Amino acid sequence: MKKTIILSALCMLFAVSCSKGIVEIDENNVNNPSKNLEKKTFSIENDVTRTFIDGKIIKWEVGDKIGIMDNIDNTVVREFSVESVSEDGRKAIITGEVTQGADFFAAVYPVDAANSVDFQSSKITFTIPSSQTLSTSCNHDKLAIVSAAFLDNGKFIFKNAFSLLKFKMTQENVSKVILRNTGSAPLAGTSTIDFSDDLSVTIAGTTKSITLSGEFENEKEYYIALAPCQMAGTMELFFASDEKQSIAYKTTEKTFT
Repeated sequence: MKKTIILSALCMLFAVSCSKGIVEIDENNVNNPSKNLEKKTFSIENDVTRTFIDGKIIKWEVGDKIGIMDNIDNTVVREFSVESVSEDGRKAIITGEVTQGADFFAAVYPVDAANSVDFQSSKITFTIPSSQTLSTSCNHDKLAIVSAAFLDNGKFIFKNAFSLLKFKMTQENVSKVILRNTGSAPLAGTSTIDFSDDLSVTIAGTTKSITLSGEFENEKEYYIALAPCQMAGTMELFFASDEKQSIAYKTTEKTFT
């Protein structure tokens, strides 16, 4: 995907770049009917060239939950947990259970975002939430920052599957920030990342608004996660409190990803 920047006052939209990865499989390994489970341990990494939030790489933490799918039960998402993390937070070890006899695996973070995987076409389907909540001590919702990976050479190297809207809070007592697109492009919902096509992301959802809730501080920068898309029509960003809602930024420029 191409990097994209759109500036409107203090508001900026940019697409997170991805890098290509292709997984080839043996068709004979697909659709094995066995349902017995076995314990597995995998190594995971974040691509160092991927997302930076406030100048810091998004880091793994012990207890993070990741969804794993295999080539036998490719629509069943099994929860794996991060057991240990490297000093820099980029690498981790996860454990959980998979279908016994499975040979190929796909992963999505967070686990609740995972939907299914098509190993034949190297595509992973996931969901970007339209309702987001600021995580503790964060300027974004950690569970909206979706990434995905196929197991390759014994480890998962996660690639980002989202874009970010960066904005600066300019009001007091705001409890919600609402992003709306008056054009045709959806902003959230069911999406698919294609590892055989330069990690392109397509979205099947129709949701054209995203709400970020939490305790916002005036003059601080925040992020909303959304699907990579072509933003046509008018993009509006609203700051809302319990008493009122006011438009903060508005642009009619097009954004291409």
